Amino acid sequence: LPQAIIDVILSHHGTSLVSFFYQQAKEDADNEGLDAKDFRYDGPKPLSKEEGIIMLADSIEAAARTLKSPNPSKLESLAENIVNEKIADQQLHNCALTLAEIKIIQKTITQQLLSSKHQRIDYQESLKNIPTP
Repeated sequence: LPQAIIDVILSHHGTSLVSFFYQQAKEDADNEGLDAKDFRYDGPKPLSKEEGIIMLADSIEAAARTLKSPNPSKLESLAENIVNEKIADQQLHNCALTLAEIKIIQKTITQQLLSSKHQRIDYQESLKNIPTP
């Protein structure tokens, strides 16, 4: 694979917390000796704008798959929460994305997800009403 693709593969999770497994471990254990550092990806954090975009797209899309009934409000809120978490966790600090660019990326990803998850017409039902010659 080209080095640019390898770099994206290695950095698209950055050093993010694998929160599902961390939360599960917190519930299963007595929390003594449990260190969140043990539940983080190895990194590195994204170094290019493209790597940062892929991190956001992958994170938002993966989380959107967990929504039972995705609608514009839920998807927008989910995307905003994920972006805010990545910023607070300093996952995007090394990739030179501005806050304005991040907001555009967030909006674009949300719009893409909304267009792919919109309700479809049941064409089979509507075809039943067409008179046959």
